[in-house]
Amino acid sequence: MKIPQNTPSDSSYPSLPIKWVRDKQAVATYSISRTKLWQLQKAGKIRSVSLTEPGMARATRLFEAKSIEAYIESFLPENQKTKEETK
Repeated sequence: MKIPQNTPSDSSYPSLPIKWVRDKQAVATYSISRTKLWQLQKAGKIRSVSLTEPGMARATRLFEAKSIEAYIESFLPENQKTKEETK
């Protein structure tokens, strides 16, 4: 594939960690359903922010990637509490 003249190659920019994603990116990246993503957000289990400005018909919702990863990692065996630990 030919890179256009006006566009620098990927190697000229450092890779930045992704902090915030839209719902479609989260679904594709973390293999979680869109419905589940919104349920987690509503329950306060993952962080999100709504980008709204006066006069906008619709806002843009961004989800914090780190909070999604923390939620998923909470299901790893080493992060699960046993029944005895919860007593």
